[in-house]
Amino acid sequence: MVIRNGNEQDLPRVMDIIASLGTHFIPESHAYIADDFLNLNSLVYETNCVVHGFIVWISHSVEIELLWLAIDPMEGRNGVGSCLVEAVLETATTQRMVIAKTATIDSQFPEPSVSGLHFQGTIRFFEKLGFHQCAIVSDFWAIGNHCQMLLKRLDERH
Repeated sequence: MVIRNGNEQDLPRVMDIIASLGTHFIPESHAYIADDFLNLNSLVYETNCVVHGFIVWISHSVEIELLWLAIDPMEGRNGVGSCLVEAVLETATTQRMVIAKTATIDSQFPEPSVSGLHFQGTIRFFEKLGFHQCAIVSDFWAIGNHCQMLLKRLDERH
């Protein structure tokens, strides 16, 4: 297993992972994910030269904001996501907290395959890593598509 910086050669595999997670990523988000993967901080998790997951984030002076995290469904629940989040936490220098944003379970999406209920697992994942709900913002991404903000103070690392 290797966690390393993402690069342009990883993008086709990253987009394959996103496409396989149609219950979480609406097609309109794919271009944003690709752009952010190439232009912001990104890490990939790979074994035997195959990427199984990735994470994208931004570092600000006092916080890290997690933007995108996706794991190949065949690798889910094997610790890939936890390893990627922990690798980002290890990059913190002056940052005192990490923020993750996800849809609420009552969010509504234009794509029939996407439901807010699909985000229960995402919320539980972050809670297991020590994140706590700090806010819910109604209509954040679109009308009916609400944002649950989760916060982890870095002095609370496990």
